[in-house]
Amino acid sequence: MIWPETFLFKKNLGAYLIITIVTVSQILYFTGCDSFEKGIGIQLEPDYSAFEVFSPHKVKSGQILPVVIYMPYTNPRINQKQVVMLSALNACFNSISLKRGMGSQLVRFEDLGWCAGDSSVLNVNVINEMGITAEVFQIRIIDNFTSRELSGVLSHSDLIWDSTEVIHITDNLTIPVGCRLRIEPGTIVELGENASVLVEGSVSCTGTRKNPVIFTSDSLGLPWGEIYHRNSANYYSYTFFTNGGGDDSRPFGHSESQPVVSGTDCEVFLDHAFIIDNPGKAFGFTRSEVHLDSCLISRCDTGGEFRMTIAKIKNCYFMDIPNDDGVEIDDDNDGLYLVLPWNDGDSPSILENCVFMEGKDDGIDHNGANVVIKNCVVDGFDNEGIATSNRNTVQIVSTLVTNCEQGIEAGYGLPQVSIDHCLLINNETGIRFGDWYNRECDGFITITNTISVNNSLHNVWNHVVLEGGPEQDAITISYSLVNEEEYNREEGCITGNPEFTLDYLLTDDSPGKNAASDSSDIGLFQ
Repeated sequence: MIWPETFLFKKNLGAYLIITIVTVSQILYFTGCDSFEKGIGIQLEPDYSAFEVFSPHKVKSGQILPVVIYMPYTNPRINQKQVVMLSALNACFNSISLKRGMGSQLVRFEDLGWCAGDSSVLNVNVINEMGITAEVFQIRIIDNFTSRELSGVLSHSDLIWDSTEVIHITDNLTIPVGCRLRIEPGTIVELGENASVLVEGSVSCTGTRKNPVIFTSDSLGLPWGEIYHRNSANYYSYTFFTNGGGDDSRPFGHSESQPVVSGTDCEVFLDHAFIIDNPGKAFGFTRSEVHLDSCLISRCDTGGEFRMTIAKIKNCYFMDIPNDDGVEIDDDNDGLYLVLPWNDGDSPSILENCVFMEGKDDGIDHNGANVVIKNCVVDGFDNEGIATSNRNTVQIVSTLVTNCEQGIEAGYGLPQVSIDHCLLINNETGIRFGDWYNRECDGFITITNTISVNNSLHNVWNHVVLEGGPEQDAITISYSLVNEEEYNREEGCITGNPEFTLDYLLTDDSPGKNAASDSSDIGLFQ
């Protein structure tokens, strides 16, 4: 998820050229293909196009259109923000804030003064902060359409949905056991207030880059419910979910909101799913296996909760949870909440090449699951970047945690946390053993090859509220740079002021260069 930077510093061509040269020459730490569409990484010969736009290419008149904008060659370790504008009909509208290369917004074309009969096709310009039109995409606005109303148990004659009709789900709908629903590219699915879909059979939703599928409400002020899967394997690609999870009578777990996509004892694959602007949480799964690849979750109550579930999540963004209004609240609004393994011996959940960007509780809240966190960025959460508790293991590798109250915390219970080749910077506390609850903390943290510096209160802090001080032997540290007197003389540890490149790799003359236990750099090294 690191690419040559293209539009980092607004209206500063000199800085732009320097940054481009520097970042092209770097060895990148996220592997994959050339864009968010294909995975995360860099081309051998990068295409410096400014933006990629993901959006349904048609919308009903009067409906809101979700738009996702992605900067495919942005380095997510560089904390850049940019505001772009959308323009159509010779008027600018809807600013979209891009953070670490990603942003989204809902667009209502009627706000431009567009009305039925003006034009069925709009050219929409994406204008960057230098005032340059960097991308153009087309939207077809539908005035006359055929609608198919569905509710109850789906019949065999209704198992194919396509773009020739707007699918209108007026009340709860069930896909029965043994039936497979096919949702073809470009399909628009509208659901009535609190209407949900129960999948007892299976779903194959095959949206494409040019013709994604959208699930949305039939009325802007009346959100729909959820898609609940049971005992089945299901697949969604290039699919938008917006204004769902609104049924307060069906809360799920932490934060007590309804999930948009959920299930029990099932398997669900989501590839390029965009779950944005939902009053409920994005996900809620129990005893299931969930695969997310190249998805965006933004402005939902939480990113989602996985209970006794194996989650394989890569190349995803979790942003603005539940929103970015700047008002502090305390309602368990986590980027992800991972609760217990299905069985203790099961494979761990894996979060890889993901960005967790701004939220009002924790970026990743671990409560007894087995988890591997690798090559991630966690930035701007009001409480912990990564909070661990209860029991079982959390491995955190090659991850940047910044601008949080506490970067990584091993809290109550018996969590076993290992931190290797990570960077904790500009938090209040970088790494902490203990939490704010008056409970026993019997776990431990093992820290290797890691930098924790420039955190305003503590770089490493061992403090258990119940004991009023540190827990003996709770932290083991080696080959690290933390500038804390208690740990400076541990095996392989060094002191000093590290110097970083724009993406937080060490410069050639920085303390920590080639000083890790494996002779690579301390901190982030690729």
